[in-house]
Amino acid sequence: MQINKNNNDYFKLFLNKCDELNTFKSFSVVPPESPLEKIIEVFDRETNIPLQIPLMSFFSLLSTHLVKHGTTLDVQGATIRPDIWTIVLANSGAGKTYAHSKLAKNAKAVLGVEADFPAIAGAGAFVEELRNHNNSMWFYDEIAQFIGGMEVLGSPTNQCKEYLLKTYDGDKIERITKKDSITIDNPQLTILGLNTIESFINKITDESFTDGFCQRFGFVLAKADPTRTLESYDWFNENIINLEVREAFEEIAQVSIHQKYVLSSDGFQCYRRGFRQLLQFEVSESFYRRLMYKSFKFALLFHIILGKDNNIIDAEDQAWAMRMTRLHLNDLKQILGLYNFSKIEKIIQRVETLKKKFGDSLTVRQVVQYEKNIKSVSEAKQILDLVNEMTTTKRLSFQPRQYLCKESF
Repeated sequence: MQINKNNNDYFKLFLNKCDELNTFKSFSVVPPESPLEKIIEVFDRETNIPLQIPLMSFFSLLSTHLVKHGTTLDVQGATIRPDIWTIVLANSGAGKTYAHSKLAKNAKAVLGVEADFPAIAGAGAFVEELRNHNNSMWFYDEIAQFIGGMEVLGSPTNQCKEYLLKTYDGDKIERITKKDSITIDNPQLTILGLNTIESFINKITDESFTDGFCQRFGFVLAKADPTRTLESYDWFNENIINLEVREAFEEIAQVSIHQKYVLSSDGFQCYRRGFRQLLQFEVSESFYRRLMYKSFKFALLFHIILGKDNNIIDAEDQAWAMRMTRLHLNDLKQILGLYNFSKIEKIIQRVETLKKKFGDSLTVRQVVQYEKNIKSVSEAKQILDLVNEMTTTKRLSFQPRQYLCKESF
């Protein structure tokens, strides 16, 4: 199977045809007539599950398929591994685990790939399980609780952060105890984490979200499609879903897998061009650079999705990968916006408390005096005017994040 085999201008694939990603119906990151399209279309047709969920589940399982083959990609002399770390955020009841289970079941049946890294209770258990399940996939529902626990000094999982960072970099892990001595060379995991949006924002502070560990993940917001409403999907036809998902993985199984792939010069130029094109998202340099480097991993995955049997990653593969990078950047900006709204919400709640204390005599000057996170008189006036308006309309608890979530999803 070959797709767009005669298309010579792969740059245009990304630069001129990269549709706005706020509406996933455009299928902007799904190559036509590919096994990925087969999966996305059956979930689009048979369910109202946000399509980003089966999308990222598929990429994670495909990543694991390559990890188990010991595949690497050479980019200008640097070795890139195919493992990807992804967190999908969706509203409660969006069908996160349902969608993943359908893909995982069929990936196991066809490719022998499954998310077999087990749940762990502490750092020692993590190292033991990594020894037993190296080069595998870790599927973690409600992953925010685990990440939050790692941030607590003295918690059983606190040292997991160190081990996971070494796993991401492929550095040797050593753990010596009175009972055992464990050494893991070249650790590698594909990680797919799921979480509700509200819970993630509540459990992971903005400082934790922007630190180096969370920057290893690509974040995707699973947005509900307003054209696929609940009343239209009273039944999910699992027979059809399983049939088409299985057929998609059977197509993947027919593609030759090499141990070493090489990014072509045209592919590298496509990356450099996309690197400059996507600077418009204006995220921090560390976030941006890590996501851009992750594009090489997705170029390798798209190479397989496009049914190419050779070991040369070309400009077409890289162009599709830049679309995926754009999706990550687009959703990252929205998540950062949610964190900013969370800060505003807390400020408003504290000013509400001041309002209850001082009543109608509360002044802008007092707001500036008592609320250290307000930096100017104009900000204080805006917040106080809002609190006064809420008090007048008897809305005693304002939750801007709630409204933003409704608007965004």
